[in-house]
This record gives sequence, C-alpha cells and structure tokens, in this order.
Amino acid sequence: MLAEDLLVLIFIAFALLLIGIGIGWSLRSSRMAGPNSSDGAVVTASPAASAGLPASPDGELLFALQSLHAALSHPKDLSTLVEGALQGISHLLPFDIVELNLFDRTTGHFIPHRLCSPRAADFVADMGNEVYRLGEGYTGWLVEHRKSLLLPDVNERGDIQPKVWRGTFPFKSYLGAALTDRDEIVGTLELAHQEVHTYDRRHQALLEAASAAIALAITNHRLHIQHQQYIDEFVGITDIQGAAAWVHKPEMLLEQLSKTLAARVGADVLGFLLFEEDSQSLIGQPPFFGASASIVIKDLALPSSAENPLSTIWQTQKYWISNNAGKEKLIDQMGLLPFVKKVKIHTLLITPLGGDDHRIGAILAGNTDKESAFSEGDADVLASLSRLCSPLIEASKKLVGDHGAEEPEMSDPDAAGVTLDPSAPPAEETPTAALQWAEALLRISAELSSSLDVDRVLQRTLALTSELIDAVQAYVLLLSPEGDLLQLRASFGERGPGSLQTDLKPEDGLPGWVMSRNQSVLIDDLAQDARWKALEGDAQEQRSVIAAPIIVGDEAIGAMLFTHTETGAFAPEQQRLVRAVAGQVGGAINNTELYHVVSDQAERLGSMLRSQQVEASQSRGILNSIADGVIVTDANHEIILFSPSAERILGLSSEDVVGHPVFDFIGVYGAGGTRWVDAIRAWSQNPASIARVTFFAEQLELEDGRVISIHPAPIVLGDEFLGTVSIFRDISREVEVGRLKSEFVATVSHELRTPMTSIKGFVDLLLMNVSGELDDEQRRFLEIIRSNTFRLEILVNDLLDISHLESGKAALSFQALDVYLLLDEMREHVEHRSQEEDKQIGFQVEAPQSLPKLRGDLERVRQILANLVENSFNFTPAGGMIRMRARHVGDQIEIDVIDNGMGISLPEQERIFERFFRGEQSLILGVSGTGLGLSIVLNLVEMHGGRIWVTSDGIPGKGSTFTVSLPAINTKDEAVGSGE
Repeated sequence: MLAEDLLVLIFIAFALLLIGIGIGWSLRSSRMAGPNSSDGAVVTASPAASAGLPASPDGELLFALQSLHAALSHPKDLSTLVEGALQGISHLLPFDIVELNLFDRTTGHFIPHRLCSPRAADFVADMGNEVYRLGEGYTGWLVEHRKSLLLPDVNERGDIQPKVWRGTFPFKSYLGAALTDRDEIVGTLELAHQEVHTYDRRHQALLEAASAAIALAITNHRLHIQHQQYIDEFVGITDIQGAAAWVHKPEMLLEQLSKTLAARVGADVLGFLLFEEDSQSLIGQPPFFGASASIVIKDLALPSSAENPLSTIWQTQKYWISNNAGKEKLIDQMGLLPFVKKVKIHTLLITPLGGDDHRIGAILAGNTDKESAFSEGDADVLASLSRLCSPLIEASKKLVGDHGAEEPEMSDPDAAGVTLDPSAPPAEETPTAALQWAEALLRISAELSSSLDVDRVLQRTLALTSELIDAVQAYVLLLSPEGDLLQLRASFGERGPGSLQTDLKPEDGLPGWVMSRNQSVLIDDLAQDARWKALEGDAQEQRSVIAAPIIVGDEAIGAMLFTHTETGAFAPEQQRLVRAVAGQVGGAINNTELYHVVSDQAERLGSMLRSQQVEASQSRGILNSIADGVIVTDANHEIILFSPSAERILGLSSEDVVGHPVFDFIGVYGAGGTRWVDAIRAWSQNPASIARVTFFAEQLELEDGRVISIHPAPIVLGDEFLGTVSIFRDISREVEVGRLKSEFVATVSHELRTPMTSIKGFVDLLLMNVSGELDDEQRRFLEIIRSNTFRLEILVNDLLDISHLESGKAALSFQALDVYLLLDEMREHVEHRSQEEDKQIGFQVEAPQSLPKLRGDLERVRQILANLVENSFNFTPAGGMIRMRARHVGDQIEIDVIDNGMGISLPEQERIFERFFRGEQSLILGVSGTGLGLSIVLNLVEMHGGRIWVTSDGIPGKGSTFTVSLPAINTKDEAVGSGE
C-alpha cells in the first residue's frame, strides 16, 4: 500500500510540473508510428495500438516521455538511437511524416531518417534516397536560424518554402527544430501533417525540449564513439605487436602491417612509402595491400623535392585527405595520378610514417568506392598507429643489415648529458624493446579512456607510467584558469596527490622550456642544469628527469615531469614513452573539456531557444494585434510579411502577395503607390543617401473611396540595404473631417468678406471727412478700426489660402524661374519695409548668377520666399541681418533664409509648421500674425514637390535658418505650360 501511495504522489508531482510549464495538453488518441528500416528506406507506420498505453492524456504523455528517455539512454549504436528517438517523438506529437536529419560534415548533406503514416507513403516513396543540402527548404531555414519553426498553415509563410514545389507538397502544417552542439549543427527534427493548424505553441515547446535531449544524446554518443576510437586504436596496437613476429622478414612485416592498418581504417588499398637518402625520393614498398607489386614498383618512385606537395605533407602535416583523388590537381603535382588511376582510387588518405621529429616516410591509404570517404577519425587512428610501425620497420631493416634509415641523436646544447626526442631506436634497441614500448602505451591508453574524471585519469596515468620507467616522483603541471601560473594538478611519489598553485610562470623553469619549444627533454644530472627548479615540499633532492609538454591542438597547456634521485636513471626509449603518454594525456584532457562544454551548452540550449521563442511569440502577437497594417520587404523588394491588418486595409490576401515583388501589385493604387515604390527603389539603389531622408509619407485612394496613409522606412545595416517596413493606416475618417473643416472655414471666411469690405469702405469714407470734420479722438478710434480690419482681412485671406490648398483647388502654373531675380526682389522688399517702419535691417544675397532655372509657379514661389523673409524681419531686432543663400544640390535648388534674431526653441521647432501655432515667447506675442504663414508655405512647397526644414539652436541672437528645396530645370526638360 505504501508503494502505491508513493507512486500516486510521484505521478501527481509530475503532472503539476507539466501544468506549471504549460504543457498540460491532450495528445491525439490516434498516432502513426513505425520503425525505420536499416537501409534507410521509409516504412509506413500503422496507427499506434492503444492497448498498453495509459488511458488518461496525462498518462499518455508520461508514457511518451518515459519512452523517449529510455530510447536516448545508452543506445548500442547510432541507428538504434535514431530509431528510438523517432519512436519517442511518434508517441509525443501528431504527424504524417517525421524526419530526423543528421548532418554529415564530410559531404555537407543531411541524411534523413523517416517515419510516415500510410497516407504519406506515396509521397515519401517518390523522394527515394534523396538527401537535403545546406540552404534547401525548411531544413535550410532551421540550420540558418538555429531555432524552431512553427507553421500552423504552411501557406501563410511565402518566404519559407519546402524543398519540393509547394504545389506537390501534401502537408498543410509543419513543425521543426534544429539540433545543435556548441552552435555547430548536428541535424534537424521535423514533423509535417496533412491538416492545417495541427501544431501550436505547446507542441513547439515539447519539440524544443525533445530536440535538446536528442541533440545531447547524439553528442554523448559521438563522444562515446571517440573514446571507443581510442580503444580500437590500441586494438590495432595489439595487431601490430603480432606483426612484429615477422620483423626479421621485411616483406612479411610490411604485408602484415598494411593488412592491419587497412582493417583499422577501412581502406581498400594501403601501403608504405619510405624515404631513400641516396635518391632523395619516396619509394613504394611492396607488398601493398590491394595493389600489385608491379604497379607499386613502376609508379611509386616520387622525388621528395620542395616543389612536390607530397614532401610538405609527409614532413610537416599530420595527415591529408582527398575525396575526389582522380580529379584533384594536387594529386597530379605529387606524381600520384598514374597510380591512383590504375588502382581506381577515389578517396585518398596520406599520413606521415614516424614521430614528430623523426619521419621515415609516408603511409598511403585509398578507397575505390565513392561512398567510402575517410573521416578525420580514420586519419587520427592511422597517424597514431604509424608511430608504432616506424620503429618496427627500422628494426627490420637493421636485422637484414640496412642502416640507411638510422638517425643520429639530437643533443641539447643547454644541458649536460641531454638527448632530445630521438625517435629512431638506438643501436642497442631490439625489436623486443619496441614491442614492450607498444604494450606499455596500450595499458596507459586504456586507463586514459576509462573515465572523464581528469584528476583520477592523471593520477592513475602517473602511477602506471612511473612504474614502467621506474620513476621516484612524477608531476602534471597545468596552466591555471587565468593562464598566468602553472598549477600542480596531479603528482606521484612522496608528494601526495592534490592541486597546488606554484610560483612558476608558463615561461619559467624546465616546464616552461618544454612548453615553449614543444619538445621533450631527458636530463641525466639536474645539478648541472640551471632550468631545474624544485617544487615546494619535495622530500628528497631529485637528480635526473624526463619532461614532456602536454599539447591540446597547437597549444601547450602544461607539462609532465618524471624524476629520480639518482643521476642517469632514465634511458632514451623511456623518454619517447613519456612523450607518447603526454600526447595521450592532452587528448584525454581535451575530450573531457569537450564533454563538459557540450553538456553545459545542451543545458543552456533549451532555455535559450525557449526564451527566443517567447520573444518571437510576443512580437508576433503585438504585430497581429495592432490596427495599422504592416508590410515588410527584403533587399530584393519581395514581400516577406503581410500583417492581418494590412490584408483588411488593402483588401488583399497574404497568400497572393507574400513572396512577390512589391512592385507587382502596388501600382494599381495610382500616383501615391507609384511614389511609394519609387522611394523604395531609390533607397535600394543608393543606401548611402538614406541617412539624409528624415520623413516620407504618401496617401492612397482606393476604389471604394477610402484613403490610406503610407509611412515607409528603410532598413539598413551600415551601407547595406536590407529591406523596408511600411505602415498603413485607414485615414478616411480623418480626411473627411478635414474636408468638412476646410469647407466650413472657406464658407465662413467667404461670408466674412462682405461685412468686412463694408466696414473697411465706410471707415475710409469717414476718415476722408465725407460726413463732416473729425476731431482727434474720433480719428484715433477710426484708425484703430481700420488697422484691425486690415488684420482681419489678412486672417481671412490666409484661411482661404489654406482651404484652397488643402482641398486641392489651388492650381499651379509652372514655368522656369530665375532664382537670382527672385532673391533680388526680396532684397528690395526688405529695404522698402525697413525705410517705411524705420527699422534698420541689413540684407545680403549669396547666389551665383549661373544657377539653373527653378521649376515653379511664379506667384506661389514669391509667396513662399516673402513669407519666410517677413518672419525673419518681424522676429529680428533693429540692427540685425537677413541673408538669403542659394545653391544647386543634385536636381534641386536649395534656398536658405538666415537671420540673427531671437531663434526658435527645440520643442517649438517640432510644431513650427502647424496651423495657428505661434510659440510662447514674449517677443513673438508682441508681433501681429495669424500663425498660418508657415503652414501655407509648407503646403506650397510640397505642391512643388519640394521640402522645407528649419535649423536653430534656440539661443537669442543666433537666429534661425529656414531652408527650402525646390526642383531645378535642366536642359533636357521640355517647356512646361500653365495648368500642369
């Protein structure tokens, strides 16, 4: 009973957890599932039997999650993992087809593994063994964006297309996610269904969680394969040990070694090229596995000159791979093309034969099958095993009296009794010694592959190696996380194990020496070597040492040291063993760090993708909820987003416009649409000019009488044009209200003219003493009436002007205008008014007489300039200065009206062109005016196709600058008539 209660509590807690993260949903009662065949063919899946599944939806979800977890836990191979993942997903999410596409880095292809329902079987069968490539279809989108993709209706996203033509794509809804490892693509997990709106955000959250788990499982499996690779590598070592029995017969030895290596890397052809000192050539050594001796003897005598790329490979590189050897120009330059063609090699692998400091030749491996490409793992195994083959081959030559390959010892001039990495066995070394070396490496490598605990691995490796070479003490020094000091990570001997920060810097002492030079060193007497510095806590004085760098990639991360209390305690072959162990330790540390990085990345991947999806969901929700329509185009002017509000406002369907150029349909909206697309073209053709565009707005008038405002804006990144965003708003009501208001203003203004004319006329008659002589007070009263009547007349005229301009009743008569004459007229006007009002204002004109003609209506352009000059005169105190400056800029004439008056504050500059706005400064309030002048100017400028803006610091005495930009006439323009 207690066990049953505990099970109930566990289930309730799990259900609450699911509800808390928003995945408490019911799965479909019927799903399609089935196994993937071993040869990659797709097997149609029948509906999953409900027998054996929990009856409740939560129970079904729990069962599905448990099944997926079980499938991902400790799979025996990759195919089992993939099959289990597909089965787990089939119980978790509805589908007609589910694909787990694994990325092959060698070919750049995605290899699909599929399950499908019976109704999708024909479609999948037509696909055959077709693979996906980078950039293709939905898979390409997932790889590019590194996030999940939810398409409740695939037809709603015209910017994302499946690999096959949408007309033959039978699926209506789609859900996919990228599988990544440290931002490197592992594959994709994709589902599709033949019904729309099968998937929603809850399904997407489940797929993201499942994808993170599958990616982690695949990564862990590959790490396991890497560790297994080390074990397999030393199985090869055992085979090489067996081949050593033929060391007294060189031909038999080469035959056994070539067979062994070919089996380890899966090669159809494999053999050795040995360097011959006399001829300075690499000579093929029959027997070659998979190739006749006659071909080897005839075609594999290759000069090892500096011009031959093969010389560079075997002397300096770790390995070299070609997956299309028959057509590779470099193969011809090496001199290998005749051999490659005769043996029909398609993929080729070349690796040096021997150690880093002593290479006696090269190993050549090939495959005749196009599909059997060599991997980097194969190359690493072959490069590692070549180090063991080298001493056996040299030992075999010694036994038959051939000493041509023997290398002299390399001495270290900085130490007494020191030998540097002699890879060639000394004269007294026998084949038995080489076998003992290989056996020792086997034991140590097995220990390095047994755990991911770095400290435990280092400790055991030091103990085994010290036992083999009879060392008294041993140390592993690794760089600290900050990289500024060396840290004692592991030790053996009288010093206990543990981590200790030393005072050694990476460039100091003997560890720094081997790390900086990437060389191992053997010192027979430390008392005579200044590089040695004992570590704190050493119980006895150490007299001899072997030190080797620990390398990860191309970077030294530490050093291994083995010491003894007696001088001359170590031999050169022990030095080579330590160097080999240090190389294996570097690989083990790298694998461990890689494993932890992958685990951390996998844990963060789920939360990161979920966070990004929440942000995208919020943005999409905001976009769909706003009343204004939104259209987004890309750099090729194709529409990539058409919001629901845009569909409603423009009366178009997103299916009809998404994926098509914006120019294909917007032209039907007349002149407003034409100006809109012209602006988009101009932005894309000259992105550098976009920074000068401050504002752009247009209006469209639809067939049903509605008026739509457009506000497009460019999207740029530096000087690169990325696209545009256009906002649409239905302003029909505002336009109608504005029309009624304009008509009301026009009617009232017109009606005011009749009584105003009468008032003005009778006042003038009274002032002319028509009704009798006036005294001074009567005359003063009538002057006030006449002055205010004049102001009222100006107001009425301005109102009528605004009304005519906004209603479109004002017509322009375009002609060619002389800018210099217009500015001269403004000068005369200012001088006349200055004398009349006794207000001394200076005036200057700065304009070349060679300016092009201005295209405009004479009276309206005069009105524009006069209004701006009047403003400057009114708001500039006596003694001030007004300047007018004109210049030719592109296809425009820009005219500045500059004063040194009171200026305009920054907040007021935003409203300066509004009707009736006059500002709040006392000097402004003391000047008569209606606040309509600049509004009229703005309308007239825009009617001419120009622009106007103001520049002012808002500091009294610095004044303001109004700039008008109007189109110029060039020599190609035809004569323009009135009424245009």
